[in-house]
Amino acid sequence: MTPPPPLPSWFGPRASTDDPTVAALLDQLAPAGTWQDIGGDFNLNIRLDGAATLVLRVHRPWATRGRVAGLRRLRERLQRAGIRVARPVPILGRELARVGGRWAELEEFVPHVQPRPSRESYLRLFEELGRLHAGLRATWEPDLPQPLDDHRTSRQLRYWLGFTRRRLGAGAEPVVRRAKLLLDELGRARRGVELPLAPIHGDYKLGNAV
Repeated sequence: MTPPPPLPSWFGPRASTDDPTVAALLDQLAPAGTWQDIGGDFNLNIRLDGAATLVLRVHRPWATRGRVAGLRRLRERLQRAGIRVARPVPILGRELARVGGRWAELEEFVPHVQPRPSRESYLRLFEELGRLHAGLRATWEPDLPQPLDDHRTSRQLRYWLGFTRRRLGAGAEPVVRRAKLLLDELGRARRGVELPLAPIHGDYKLGNAV
């Protein structure tokens, strides 16, 4: 039996505090060991409890410098528009740090609580999304470098169709063919109604809102 193909090398696993390069960076940023992994399935997020409470985010390998820097510029502009977002902070005198083939950044820690499921919580979820869209309209500039959704929308879905075909073989072909037709229809429906670059969260739901 042919083993399934591995995940693409550019995707890479979530970073770990066991990685010597990450551990060395933590020794510089929090020499007293006052840090805590605060979760997140996609990137490594570490709270640093010092004079100011900060968050160290270590991205997956595929995130480019332009992409991470573009999101930082976007957060700065949203703050100036009155939208409460985490303020970017320099890391060791630089904007970004390179950690074992990944980009790492610092931002302020925003105290938060997890909302409980309720009618009021879901209403507020969409109200906050509306405020974010208003802020984006006020601050958007087309030269922002790569502030794209993490999941790459249609393009990544098409990539995973090919990956599914290779991994599951001929048995997946009917599903792949149907999914491709649906993606084609979705692409035609979205034509002309989406921003050229869409700064969105790929999984906007109550569990990810704080």
